[in-house]
Amino acid sequence: MMQIVTALGLLILTCAGASGASPQRSSQGSLQSDLERLQGLAISRIPEFRRQVRAFLDDREKRIEASIDYSVLATGAVNAQAIQAGGKRKILVGAGVLQVFEWLSVGNMMSRWSSRDCGVEYQKHVISGVVANGNAPEVARVYEPFTFARRHPEICRGVSYSAFENDTAAKELQPAVLGASFRHILAHELAHQIFNHHAQTDEESRRNEEEADAFAFRVSSADPSSIILALPAYQVLAGLGADIEDEAKSSHPAGARRMQTFAGALKALPVDEPEFRRYLDENGLRTRWNQAVDQLIQEIAKALGN
Repeated sequence: MMQIVTALGLLILTCAGASGASPQRSSQGSLQSDLERLQGLAISRIPEFRRQVRAFLDDREKRIEASIDYSVLATGAVNAQAIQAGGKRKILVGAGVLQVFEWLSVGNMMSRWSSRDCGVEYQKHVISGVVANGNAPEVARVYEPFTFARRHPEICRGVSYSAFENDTAAKELQPAVLGASFRHILAHELAHQIFNHHAQTDEESRRNEEEADAFAFRVSSADPSSIILALPAYQVLAGLGADIEDEAKSSHPAGARRMQTFAGALKALPVDEPEFRRYLDENGLRTRWNQAVDQLIQEIAKALGN
């Protein structure tokens, strides 16, 4: 599964020039203040998501969406939940999800300043830590990208906050990646609400997750750039998914299986979207894109035993 996660990371390097405010360095303040910063940022973006997503809903679904209370909690929990209680619907998101997305967005760009190995190892470090802490909270310490780079100078020479600050494209890209990833997670949890998902068995839960994935992907697909920019969300979904051999005992689909639809759409994107094809061609990125997508598809096939 980790090969799929890191193969996904290669794709984000084809994106550049997205707009947005400059991110803040998470290590400048305390953990709690950083979570509160991300909480505020996420809350400010929820109204825009609610406006945009209505285009994908029928009248019944619009009424459900309008009744939902969205909350972002200033906790390090890397999770999001759709809850129905007392006749009310809620979507709760831990700011830790935003923190992981922010860190992965930098991790996916590390090869701009250093070797590819630095970014690959950092992605493994983050996802492995998230998985470990999900099974047994706080057993693994997960470092923000620049601290990780300082601890691993043998592969991360050149990666620093100053390198990031001096890279205009990277600074503009990161908040767009964070926003697209957050919107994808909100769309996934919204699907659980509008489809009224309840599961009595692991098999039912897996079907619900697949339906929510499909809805979130449809929302992202409305804007080709969002498909790519939401890569940290896909990385987390893939990393947290079950291994294929354990899928039958899991409440979530295998990470590799969740990525199949995503990979197929990426493969077709330059064919189906003329503007995206022009972007790749004008920037000399078509070969690089195809190689990265092909590598992702190969890693998925390996994970599925094909």
